Amino acid sequence: YRSRLNPAVFAANVSRLQALEDIRTCFERRNVDVIYLKGAAYLDTLYPDPSTRAMGDIDILVRARDCLRAIYVLGQRGFVRVDANPDRPISDLFAFEWPFCRDKTRVDLHVAFFEPKSAIDYAKVFERRCILFAGGRTIPTLSVEDSLLFACAHAAKHGFNTATPMLSDLRLIIEKWKPDWDVFGHRAQEWRIRTAVFVALDLAERD
Repeated sequence: YRSRLNPAVFAANVSRLQALEDIRTCFERRNVDVIYLKGAAYLDTLYPDPSTRAMGDIDILVRARDCLRAIYVLGQRGFVRVDANPDRPISDLFAFEWPFCRDKTRVDLHVAFFEPKSAIDYAKVFERRCILFAGGRTIPTLSVEDSLLFACAHAAKHGFNTATPMLSDLRLIIEKWKPDWDVFGHRAQEWRIRTAVFVALDLAERD
């Protein structure tokens, strides 16, 4: 790694990515499949220089059936369960996001993207996952179309806040990973997030 822009962001990201690699290898030994979300997936792939995109925490998705084993592994690695964000109590209520911390590293463990009423088939999400290799890391992540759908839906969840890396993430997924638009459109309808997709892509195009 060589940082070109922001040394503080670079150092924080590298520290988190090292912790993430340790978690991934421990999950692998316990037969826990994992998918990286957001910065964990985008650093080294969409953003080759880890100093160019801040990552506040580590977001990972596991199968619901593997959740208890994942929690056990995090505990073995020194991570402690902490309270959910006070502005997002629904995350903890519906049990699709559990935050864990070790020192200054936070891991958000997900078993779903949204609350359980969504129409997403997570078995298929895991069947479609991609394993990328970049920056000396193994990066299990969503398929290209699922990555773009998740980025659009996540932008909607946070009110399309353009102060976040949201628009940059969307543009880079499109430019570098080149989604199949027919597949993407069909899946947006299947996931019932067409409005979120329309607004997010329109913002990304206009910005």
